[in-house]
Amino acid sequence: MVVLQPMNPQQRSMSEITITKNYFPKNKDNYDFYSSGDFVEILKTNAMTKDGLDVIAKYFDLVEAWNAIEKEEDFNIKDYYELLLMVKKSKQDKIWMSFYEGLHRHAALMMCLLCSKFDLVTNEVNYGSLTEEYFKKKLSIKDFKMPGIAPIDRLNDIFIDETTKAPMLTTLVSVKAFVPKTRLNEINVGDLDSLLQASRTYSENISVSKRSSADKSLTIFLADTLDTIDKLNKMKERNDVKHRPVLDQTFARQKDNISLRCHNDDMKAHGYDDHKCYQYSDKLNGEKWNKYTMDALNPAVRDEFLKTLSSKSIDGDKVRPPFGLHLQNFTEDYPAETQQNKKLKYLDAAHMNAFLLIPPIATILNAKLQNKPLRNMVNDDKNAKLISYMCRYQFRTKAVTTNKVHPVLMYYKANAEFKTTFFINNLSGNDRCVPVTIFLVSMYNACMLFQDDKTTNLLIPTLQRFDMIGKLSDESFIETMSENL
Repeated sequence: MVVLQPMNPQQRSMSEITITKNYFPKNKDNYDFYSSGDFVEILKTNAMTKDGLDVIAKYFDLVEAWNAIEKEEDFNIKDYYELLLMVKKSKQDKIWMSFYEGLHRHAALMMCLLCSKFDLVTNEVNYGSLTEEYFKKKLSIKDFKMPGIAPIDRLNDIFIDETTKAPMLTTLVSVKAFVPKTRLNEINVGDLDSLLQASRTYSENISVSKRSSADKSLTIFLADTLDTIDKLNKMKERNDVKHRPVLDQTFARQKDNISLRCHNDDMKAHGYDDHKCYQYSDKLNGEKWNKYTMDALNPAVRDEFLKTLSSKSIDGDKVRPPFGLHLQNFTEDYPAETQQNKKLKYLDAAHMNAFLLIPPIATILNAKLQNKPLRNMVNDDKNAKLISYMCRYQFRTKAVTTNKVHPVLMYYKANAEFKTTFFINNLSGNDRCVPVTIFLVSMYNACMLFQDDKTTNLLIPTLQRFDMIGKLSDESFIETMSENL
């Protein structure tokens, strides 16, 4: 039995039970031992082989005791445990190590090789204590089935039977170590500072690498979000030209060139109610829309709003976005009165796709631009207003599709700058989420229109492949997309 000592970082007041470990050993005579070539070579020895165990026994002057133990003909995990115990009990164990990275992995590896369960009560590591029953009763693993082989036998199979593969245990890995070459009293202050700085930098680089590999990039996050939305309906039905919504709702076309003076006069005449003033779609006004703009990544909130976008298709079935787009959506589906009344615009499949997509895309971009966790974007009023602006005034709401900024933006965003000739790709700072969102949604709809097979929108794998470009930062992606719309 081996009793583990608590080595956690000192985040509490120092006390008698606190255990600390120096960066360098206190015994100066051991430096000759650590800097010897034999010690460096023993660090490279693979102890998970019969020959490796013999080398270790010889190094620690335990050959006689080691040969006296009855052992299996081939390598066995029990042999590894027996030799480890002999080394730890002997007076020859002078090895001193200070971990600054990888201590938790070292501990986990030791527990695995000893086939020990982790006892949180006694803090003990017991050889062979990990059993099938422990997995079934203590860990409560859902749908766990007894494998019919004990963990210790499985471990032996990994190192003896080559048909059992476990790369995490058998693949040789590189370990970086600082091995002192001089005595402590011969180390200059500058050398010590240099070593500490090098080890700290190395540790920081590992931490950054871990975080980077764990965090999703902006493009991957967007791709995953679009992929989730892409699966909200029967994907194969998008290829059916009859599986498209009937156009039965209109909204007012927005003028392309509105002066600031005219905007202010119109808003004043309508009691500063922009819905009455500009008559945007009723889908974008109400409790379900407001909740969706406030919590766009919440599936329950999204599904409630999605109900408002459900409608009958040409063939009579009930359909909901995201829709596959067909030329008929923009030609024969439009009733005759829209050709006569240029002030009306019908709510079509492309609009409904946008109403579903813009809130989550804008929320993700806004969180990234503001360097906020996504959870902090819930009930963010500024983000919600910007989403409403894009859907009500910016995406396919005009007689002629242009990207000029509507003066109502100042009503939705405090301190917004407006000029009559101002385009959305002129927006800067955090407001760049507007052109990037509009661009991404436009590309999504373009894929839905021009793809022969509309089952999977090709914007999704495209965004996933952006992550293969090592030097493309999230900032570069946003800046490029916002300027080139």
